[in-house]
Amino acid sequence: GISQLWIEQGLEMGRPSRIRLELNVDGGKLAAARIGGHAIKVAEGRLFV
Repeated sequence: GISQLWIEQGLEMGRPSRIRLELNVDGGKLAAARIGGHAIKVAEGRLFV
């Protein structure tokens, strides 16, 4: 079945966010996971490997 969770973070640092997590479990095993929410760009960078 499908379960939905809301995760809250960033409250103490003044940048609260709510993240939605949806899990689909079939036969006791994780079949799919989706994560989402709204975002505001606060920084940008590049990583060279």
